[in-house]
Amino acid sequence: AIMGESQRTFILTRSNFVGSGRWAAHWTGDVSSTWSDLRASIPALINMNMFGITMVGADICGFNGDTTPELCIRWSQLGAFYTFSRNHNTLEAKEQAPTSFGAEVAAIIRSAIVTRYRLLLYLYELMVEAHLAGIPVIQAHFMIPGLVFTPEMNTYAKDQFLWGSHLLVAPVVYEGAKSRTAFFPMGPWYDLFTLEQVKVDKTDQASVSAPLDTIPLFVRGGRIIPLVAESKAMTAEKVLATPQITLHVYSDGEGRSTGTLYADDGNTDFHGNGPDFHRCQFELTPGMLKITPGETRSSQHVKHIQEIIIGGVGGPVSQVLVNGVGVTFSYDSSNRVLTIPKLDLATDKPGKIIFS
Repeated sequence: AIMGESQRTFILTRSNFVGSGRWAAHWTGDVSSTWSDLRASIPALINMNMFGITMVGADICGFNGDTTPELCIRWSQLGAFYTFSRNHNTLEAKEQAPTSFGAEVAAIIRSAIVTRYRLLLYLYELMVEAHLAGIPVIQAHFMIPGLVFTPEMNTYAKDQFLWGSHLLVAPVVYEGAKSRTAFFPMGPWYDLFTLEQVKVDKTDQASVSAPLDTIPLFVRGGRIIPLVAESKAMTAEKVLATPQITLHVYSDGEGRSTGTLYADDGNTDFHGNGPDFHRCQFELTPGMLKITPGETRSSQHVKHIQEIIIGGVGGPVSQVLVNGVGVTFSYDSSNRVLTIPKLDLATDKPGKIIFS
């Protein structure tokens, strides 16, 4: 459908071919409301992204047949990380909107969707990379740069995947499970939200807790991810317009990581001059985080960093200077996490955070 002459199109197709991902999104057809079809959606998404079709997803909770509250919860948690995320149902099946299962189930599913929207700026950057350079958004672990592939890794291509090469999504894909084993190659790896480092065994595996209200999410060291705060009404339009962000910084083990912020109006197409946008680069080196503004075509897309959390910081930390001025901070020595709150750093201005 074409919304307007200068606006982005949205075309959804089930039948396509290599190269159509430049123009259209894809869904995987009339899947059934079964755990096996939930699992099958993961390699399907990875394959489509390798074919160049980056906006792709399966029918969340299943299309044919009746789903269950547990299956719908777990599929909604997984589906929150489909690039094309949609709960879709046949008329012949029972209702499967989140609210149809009661308040508790609806709250759990909403939490998964909120997580997606909190990460929308990161997903947005990955989609821009896919548009400009053809880099898959949904990736298998064997696509991590520098990873030496072994046949045993095939197991984990079936039930876990990454956004980009750093954010690991390890969903629960078996009925009744409250934990799962995940594969963490080329670490270190951190919990997405707490920034605590994952402890793995000699085969780079770890058992992770996953109660019904939780989807395990982890970040490989070396990436900086911007997040927005949770709010009552989260839409793509409101998230992109929200100026306040938090930076989560995941050290690569040597005190280094990088990240990019890209923001535009979410609507103007890329033909001609393209949309008004704002870019910013982040770089962590030992003892210092640097903010470097990029091209800014519109100040309305500039973000303001309210808090910075850095994982993998070797301590102790006795002071933090933001642009030469001492600020309040806290350091968790047991988990090696440094938190710098109460900031207001505009991403269109250079910034330097030094900690020692």
